[in-house]
Amino acid sequence: MSVPARWRDRIYESIGLKEWKYDRLDQTDNPDLSQPNPRQDPSASSSSSSWPRNKVIKVGAAVFAVFVFLVLIFRPSPKQITSLIYDQEARSAYFYLVLPAATSNTDFCKTVFSAAVLDYPTPRILNWDETFDDAKLPHGGRDLAKVLAIHELLEELGSHTDEDLMLIADGYDTWFQLRPSVVIDRYYAINDRANKRIAKQLGRSKANQSIVFSAQKRCSSDNPDSVECSSIPESDLPADIYGSNTDKDKGDGFGSNRQRYLNAGTIIGPIGELRKLFKAAVEYADDGDFKSDTDVLARLYGEQEHHRQKGRRALMRSRSLWRRWFTSDDEAELASRKDKAKDDYGIGLDYYGEISQPAEYDEGDTAWVLHNSTDKFRKLARRSDVPIEIPSEVAHSTPPFWTPDYTGYVQAPAAYDWSQVPLFTNLWTGVAPAAIRLSPGSDNYKAQNPLVEKTWDQAWFLPYLRSMLVAKARAPRMPHAVVRREDSGIIEEWWGPDDNRGGIRIETGDLPGDWKSWTAVCGSQDVADEVLADGHGPWANPGWLLDHDGGRAQGQLKDWFKQWWAAQNGSAVWGEKLP
Repeated sequence: MSVPARWRDRIYESIGLKEWKYDRLDQTDNPDLSQPNPRQDPSASSSSSSWPRNKVIKVGAAVFAVFVFLVLIFRPSPKQITSLIYDQEARSAYFYLVLPAATSNTDFCKTVFSAAVLDYPTPRILNWDETFDDAKLPHGGRDLAKVLAIHELLEELGSHTDEDLMLIADGYDTWFQLRPSVVIDRYYAINDRANKRIAKQLGRSKANQSIVFSAQKRCSSDNPDSVECSSIPESDLPADIYGSNTDKDKGDGFGSNRQRYLNAGTIIGPIGELRKLFKAAVEYADDGDFKSDTDVLARLYGEQEHHRQKGRRALMRSRSLWRRWFTSDDEAELASRKDKAKDDYGIGLDYYGEISQPAEYDEGDTAWVLHNSTDKFRKLARRSDVPIEIPSEVAHSTPPFWTPDYTGYVQAPAAYDWSQVPLFTNLWTGVAPAAIRLSPGSDNYKAQNPLVEKTWDQAWFLPYLRSMLVAKARAPRMPHAVVRREDSGIIEEWWGPDDNRGGIRIETGDLPGDWKSWTAVCGSQDVADEVLADGHGPWANPGWLLDHDGGRAQGQLKDWFKQWWAAQNGSAVWGEKLP
């Protein structure tokens, strides 16, 4: 026997395969020779070959019996069993951020910069460079013009974007404080709660909530009998949220009212559903006497709820004892709703202010608090049962200062979690909204809520705003949010539709639109003083790609070295405008 053959047999013996190894077609070094097959040797003991097989069968039977016993005891659900067999499904889609704004100022830059450091998509700006000077309309007609501008954008995007998600926020009075994943998680949770309630009230109907508006304490109409005031459902907030004075006029400027009425300052929903809504809104705006986008959209919401009220009454009649004797539930519900209402737009409200908290009429409701300061929070809270802990969707989101540039370097205090940074929080509910909505009722919104005057400099990203913006401008492309659907278990990746960083995209009627850098729109001294507020001068976008021209590239390298040296010795931070 050759040396390789002896080594092969020795290996087989060491792993217990001498008698049970698979037969090779050629087991000799010489193809002309053949050796007897051990498995066919009559001298081989039958007991020695059957014993391992019997042992395997017995062990296998015992393992199977234990498995069956555990299944009967713990009874996992089909969903749990399926999750063990199949990989989790994933889908990718686009997440749009749309900001109506006619021009840049310090308020606009607060909105844009707060969204940027939290890694929201590059915003698309509507009505840029438009002039609004109608003295008969609030803000010169700027608010009402949003309806047409949003409708035109939705039509421009086309039906292939129907499943993408769009967040529409006011470009001048929205400050972001939580991540996009929190917005999307809460959007799904709000809809899930609402759809369970709708199914209970309307039965197995086609009515379904898919679009969420922010909610406010006062009806937009001065006519209490209008559908936008009288036909809408009760708030989801507890009936005694503000004590015995809840929903009663105590001369406190609606402060004791629950959030119940539509506010068009913040809207989120699928593009396909938003397109249907804003098509109807444009038709209403053309035919009616409306002064703002909230007036138009609140009317549509009121008519939707008026129709649903009729559906609820019809369903109650159809479920009478007599009908239940002679008609199945499905037939009774079908009889009460022969056709889906053409004016059901899937509108619902964010009663708890989870996505956006309008500050109008909320003086004394909110404060900047650290959620890990239990004693201080308890003293500020308006109710004894206000939850203090950071909710799971916030705790599991990307930590506040994790805004790395393309090198992965994070300059801000990356070890902090969300309980260690001050969050603008509702003291009656304990909810920290993803966005703070100043919700101006007049051109001078600061006169309505004194808290606004001292709000910006308490935001958690100050004084790290400049360094975080530099990192964002130099960040690689990645999903803005990754969320797991609780109802289906599907993992969703939400990407921005624009690859560019460090600027805004101006809507022009044609995709992709015009590009403007942050330097162009937020590089003024006013923005440096009020928004950045760090004493390092006006904003300048960081450069991190060398110019093709050798002379310019040499100048860039010199500037980068100056920036690096200034950052090292503490005299400046990355991104400052050099002399």
